[in-house]
Amino acid sequence: MAVTTIGTDLSPAVQLVLLACIGLTVITVGYLREEDVFSPLGFVGLAYLMGWFGPSLDYAIRGDANNFLFGNGINYLVVPMGMSVLAVALLVVAYVSPTGERIARHVPELTVQWDEDRALTAVKVCCLVGTVSLIIFFYTSVGWPTSLAEISDKRDLPTLYIRWGTDLFQVAAVLYFLNIVKTGTSLRSQQGVVLGILVILGNITPFVASSRSRLLWFFVLLVVCYHYSRRELKIGELAAVVAVVGLFAKVMLGLRRIARYESLSLWDLPTYLLSVESFSAIAGAKRTELTIVSHIYHMVPEQFPPMFGETLLYPFVFPIPRRVWQSKPANIGDQLGSAVYDIPAGTPPSLVGELYLNFMMIGVIVGAIVLGILLRFGYEYFEPGSSSEVSLVIYALIAIHFGTRLFTGQMTSLITLIQWLVSLAVIFLFINGIPSTYKRTIEHLTS
Repeated sequence: MAVTTIGTDLSPAVQLVLLACIGLTVITVGYLREEDVFSPLGFVGLAYLMGWFGPSLDYAIRGDANNFLFGNGINYLVVPMGMSVLAVALLVVAYVSPTGERIARHVPELTVQWDEDRALTAVKVCCLVGTVSLIIFFYTSVGWPTSLAEISDKRDLPTLYIRWGTDLFQVAAVLYFLNIVKTGTSLRSQQGVVLGILVILGNITPFVASSRSRLLWFFVLLVVCYHYSRRELKIGELAAVVAVVGLFAKVMLGLRRIARYESLSLWDLPTYLLSVESFSAIAGAKRTELTIVSHIYHMVPEQFPPMFGETLLYPFVFPIPRRVWQSKPANIGDQLGSAVYDIPAGTPPSLVGELYLNFMMIGVIVGAIVLGILLRFGYEYFEPGSSSEVSLVIYALIAIHFGTRLFTGQMTSLITLIQWLVSLAVIFLFINGIPSTYKRTIEHLTS
């Protein structure tokens, strides 16, 4: 397999690091322009740090220590890294352009008239459905763990809908938080205790199933909501939140690792938390992000035919049970895990990899521009710093899922976003009152 690099005078490792620094510089310039710690480019920057910048440094310093490149040298990564940096640059340029802001001006304003009693009713219904789903989850998938290490082990839920049901605890927590904000109640009151209980309940299933992303991004969602609605976080406080979230992710990884290997015990957890392996699992060389983008770049179209948009439609057909549609296409992450690494585990291609897998270079260019415009639209339309807590929650969800989860994952990462938006739409219609919502929508459209 012929592998090219960008220059001839510099070693591949140096080229890789230079490209990583260029990408980080471009994102930083756009991010600092916003003067908002939770702007969409901040979430894109987080994805870039974990999936491209960190792995580039890891590969440049340690080489391919885990044989993720199957014997190919560091030069195997250089051109795919350049393609990724180009995508980041186009995304930032599209974001800072006025296109997204202009579109936002022509979309009717989202308004919700908050009813505290109806909001509490919605919280109770979410908790009821969540409780039933949680009981089904434990009864069918978990049972009681026989050791501490088994508390957070990788488990599959019976169906997608059971997982959605347990996630309603998280929806309930967000709704209850909004109700606290609307009433001006202190978080140190009895309502704050109830909110804490809802947060714990919302994290039981992700923790027990060792679903780090669902748990950690829920915490981020709560932090973003708190930042805009109660008090802006300082840099030191934000760093502390990031450190706690990172430590929690490493603990979950360590528990899963102990449960998987009989030779390990709970006493090995502190050693793992301080090891290079635990840091690499978060921001070092992995099978995903930069590595899988490089494999896709070198495999398409010779070994892996272009998909021509097939994977981009997957989030919309994913909720259909395979029992109903037996020929439903397989998740592209599962296909890549099998084709590239010969493992049953899913390997998300990342946004850059999935765009290249579908439409090659033109897909990367157009997709990066569209995402940049979309992120700008979300920021301008929902205005997270405004007085509307409903718009704030929707903005936070869009920034998290489009800015980070989609960039490091795949189109199926949007399934959780769709789930949240559908749940919130139904709930907000109930809180607002359907006749009132219909009347204001008509008034906006006619004006």
